[in-house]
Amino acid sequence: FVYIIMGVRVMDKLSLMHLEGLPIKGDSVFCDITIQDESLKITETSGIFKKKAKNTFSLDLNKIISMDIINEKNIQEKQKSIVGRGIAGAVLFGPAGAIVGGLSGTGKKQKVKTKNVFVISYYGKDNEVKSINFDPGLVIAFVEEFIRDYEDKCGKNQQVNEHGEIEL
Repeated sequence: FVYIIMGVRVMDKLSLMHLEGLPIKGDSVFCDITIQDESLKITETSGIFKKKAKNTFSLDLNKIISMDIINEKNIQEKQKSIVGRGIAGAVLFGPAGAIVGGLSGTGKKQKVKTKNVFVISYYGKDNEVKSINFDPGLVIAFVEEFIRDYEDKCGKNQQVNEHGEIEL
């Protein structure tokens, strides 16, 4: 078994935290995702060491439009501390260091955080497009491998017609 924070991949099964798209109540609910025969099975689980299946959702593979990892970059601004840098400069280099340290603390510093989401898009009833979203946590490589396995199994790789054009 391979256990990594916020997600697990064991053989052909992913265990990821559900974000939205399924009628699941509560936060931090994990789901096991597997490909079985002609459907994608998503099983809501409870428990950490002894998992218990609560609900199982089935999605026909031919209704799946795509599986992909998308990301959203959040920019956070941190206020630089003028006083803290001035004191550190004074301790290290005396009065001149206090001035230089204080000046280096002016302005704001931006830090970029990336939030990844594993999205399964599919055709629902009446052919409306829907999606199910999961937090891939730190197992993005396992999710990418799961997507490749799905594409290989279902023939979702790009098809080229007789004119050499990629069919969409």
